[in-house]
Amino acid sequence: MHDVIRVLALSKSKEEMFSVVYDCSKTTSLIGKARRMSIQGADSMLPRHVLTHVRSLLVFDKCVHMDGLSASFTSLKLLSVLDLEGAPVRSIPVQVFSLFNLRYLGLRGTEIEVLPKEIKKLQNLEVSDAYNTKIATLPEEMTKLRKLRHLFVSGIQDGTYSNVVLSTGVTAPQGKWHSASLQTLQNLKENDEMLQNIACLSELRTLGITDVRSGQSARLCNAISKLCNLQHLLLSSKGDEVLQLPSVELAQTIQKLEVGGPLGKDTARNFFASIRCLESITHLQLWFSMINQDFFCYLRSDCLQSLCILHAFEREKMSFSAGSFPKLRSS
Repeated sequence: MHDVIRVLALSKSKEEMFSVVYDCSKTTSLIGKARRMSIQGADSMLPRHVLTHVRSLLVFDKCVHMDGLSASFTSLKLLSVLDLEGAPVRSIPVQVFSLFNLRYLGLRGTEIEVLPKEIKKLQNLEVSDAYNTKIATLPEEMTKLRKLRHLFVSGIQDGTYSNVVLSTGVTAPQGKWHSASLQTLQNLKENDEMLQNIACLSELRTLGITDVRSGQSARLCNAISKLCNLQHLLLSSKGDEVLQLPSVELAQTIQKLEVGGPLGKDTARNFFASIRCLESITHLQLWFSMINQDFFCYLRSDCLQSLCILHAFEREKMSFSAGSFPKLRSS
């Protein structure tokens, strides 16, 4: 952005009260009509007149006192975006569940342990981001959110290897999803009911399944094969169990594919052969696959731009035939 345009944008933003930064050390008389507010310092309850017009509330202060902030939520009748990423909160304030207009709930990086049943009151919720939290199980009420489109969830990160972030999955809620517009489900632990339910979600674009067991290969392949609009797929096995996916049919819309865990021989051969036929794939990530050179010879793609192989090869030297990845930019 050109400097002149930036100055003009900042001036217009201030004039229109597009967004403001709240700091308890500053006067609040000038921000009474703000619709978007970021909190970078609050050691007490915010004045009610400050929150009357707020539609978006972002908390950036990791030392903010949530008790005082929670009491202020009763004034946020028009709030549609609440982002508490990284805030020192262990449970969702009960006042949040009275925010009927809430469409985005950000809990990423918090210490939240449970999503309470009251979550079903947020019937306008479209995005729920509970990535990297202490949540272990999703309540059945989560499936009753009819407008939910994106659900990001995972336990505390196990660690990072190279550029691969390993996170634990979360137990999927019981019952059939009531939202027909779900586009993102990441990351859920594999089980029979979950696989049956996701097969009916034809609008899914992003899917992450962890703790995949060898005995569920047929159900998993069947579920994935029915997702014709899938763009991003992540699969990781349970412990050292071998991923058996010999009959999986990947949608031509797949752009990003991430697979973690040992691959069976038939799976590796057919899996790599199917990747060659994908016309949209640009990113492939394999970790702990334990594959030898005999099967890597099947891996090639005219579209692949990024290839990440982490502890996936059994030998010291890896080789591919010339022209295997004509568009590759990073590896």
